[in-house]
Amino acid sequence: MNQKAENAVAANQFHADTAKANELFVEAAKLFMKSQDPESKNHAQAWLEEGFHRLTRIIEHYPSTDLAVKLISGQSVGGISLESYGEEISHWDKFGRAKSTSVERDILDEAATFLGLD
Repeated sequence: MNQKAENAVAANQFHADTAKANELFVEAAKLFMKSQDPESKNHAQAWLEEGFHRLTRIIEHYPSTDLAVKLISGQSVGGISLESYGEEISHWDKFGRAKSTSVERDILDEAATFLGLD
């Protein structure tokens, strides 16, 4: 195979890998959003773990993609990152519900922790 053909094969593989990585990322983002629904309490932790697994698959299987580089370096893509997933999973483990963005909920969480109610 000549160099031009090898370059074309490599470019096609890169585009295919990028498409697969993007697909996994979209699935992870959807799972994260589903886990935030107050009605999802019974499934939220499983969805978060599944979404986190999809993000790690991007890094493991498609390391040459821009998305994998952003994830492994701690960058957030549209508010989704390994760290945001980890924080949300930890919050579920600790409080049994989604992490709220409201100041009031954060204050209640801190108070529960301080009082040993968590």
